[in-house]
Amino acid sequence: MISTTVFGICFLFYVIALIASITALANKREVFHKSAFWLFSIGFLLHTVALLIRWAEAGEVEVAAFQVAENRIIEGWEWFAVWISHPPWSNLYESLVCFGWGMSMVSLYGMKKFNIPVLPVFAITLSLVVMGAASLLVDQTISPLIPALQSKWIHLHVTMATISYPAFGLAAIIGLFYLVKVGVKNETFGLSIAITTIIILLIAGGGSMFTSGDYEISILTTHGEKSFPLTYAAQDAAGQSLTKSARFKLAIPGAGIAMIFSLALLLMASVAAAFKSALAKEKFENIFKLLVGAGFIGLSVSLALIIYTTAFTPPFEMSQEQIQSVIAANHTGANGASLVANYELHGKAPFNFSLSGNPFEFMLLVVSWLSLLFYFLVVTKREWLTEQLPSEDILDDLSYKIILFAYPFLTLLIITGAVWAYYAWGRYWGWDPKETWSLITWIVYSIYLHVRITHGWEGKIPAAIALAGFGIVIFTYLGVNILLSGLHSYATG
Repeated sequence: MISTTVFGICFLFYVIALIASITALANKREVFHKSAFWLFSIGFLLHTVALLIRWAEAGEVEVAAFQVAENRIIEGWEWFAVWISHPPWSNLYESLVCFGWGMSMVSLYGMKKFNIPVLPVFAITLSLVVMGAASLLVDQTISPLIPALQSKWIHLHVTMATISYPAFGLAAIIGLFYLVKVGVKNETFGLSIAITTIIILLIAGGGSMFTSGDYEISILTTHGEKSFPLTYAAQDAAGQSLTKSARFKLAIPGAGIAMIFSLALLLMASVAAAFKSALAKEKFENIFKLLVGAGFIGLSVSLALIIYTTAFTPPFEMSQEQIQSVIAANHTGANGASLVANYELHGKAPFNFSLSGNPFEFMLLVVSWLSLLFYFLVVTKREWLTEQLPSEDILDDLSYKIILFAYPFLTLLIITGAVWAYYAWGRYWGWDPKETWSLITWIVYSIYLHVRITHGWEGKIPAAIALAGFGIVIFTYLGVNILLSGLHSYATG
């Protein structure tokens, strides 16, 4: 598809813009700052064009499906109404691309409006992480809209999300800058990042990492020009289903051990930070830095092994014995014997190792790696970093005003979603996981604004809430769809 090619070119411009923005920090010549801004602007323009092309491509699919269903040719206004009925945000891939577009939009505004030299690095990186996750998704196809999405409310609802969620992201970045500026202790930063990384490693590693020491990645199988996760169904001797559709996974040699090594060191670092706070001994701070540094190396090795294995392993086949052995290992009884009497493989060779097998796990690991890198930047370049930032009052005020701007759109997001739910499912509210977490997000930011406006609440805690709030936004946006089942499960792609 043409849109996919344009998205790829857009991604390249974002990467070059990030390099230019990093260069601008090292070399304060104005030409580098302007280059970073204009390269990012060109990338955003291409991003916009790609979304419009995707909309046109989706419109053609929708028209074709409508004409087949109605068994007639449509023209004029009727054709146009069907053609625009499928906006480019109907599945997870399109939603991520759209979120990346919104993040780029608010970031460009922030770069133009606020004179914060380090902002472009963080803003462009966040856009790249979102676009990177989208590019790794296996399913990037366009399919006719399912009944739940065949509504005019999709336009309003997703537009509200495209404005509010990225704006909260920008507020979180400004809040992070505030915490750096006011002198939050290095070990406090490090401890927060270490705990976050520990949680991510526990999620990404899964059961296999702690039972066999392996980091497993889903295998892909190809049918025609499309790739799909290789799955299987298994039954026991009584014919009872052990699993109707389970992903077939293989271990990446060494990646799991390196991840466990990193996890153990970060856990010890957290203990050292606790001792530092309780005993106020300087030596525990040095131990903390050393342990976090070693954990960073372990995570780097694990990521390198994952990237190397997925990049340089050619398409491969597996023998029946290998396939049977892996499936049997996934279903064992108390005595270790296999429960599998027969199985059916849904896919055929050649198989592929690919980052697309575990796209979100991989991007979470990348985010953790970048977070640890930021910690060392704060530790080693704290004075230089604070010099790049405006005053504490300006940062605090900016974060507040951005949240104040985004909050009405978040409110409208929930209202339009409720109305849409009424037309799609016959009720305004049903405590679906997505609805519940959207309400939690709204309550968090409502509390923030209430105490800020009525009590003049300023300082470190509001900045921390801005960061935590965006974390809840991301979980509401992605985590709920991926980890929890509900009526919004179609959004997983």
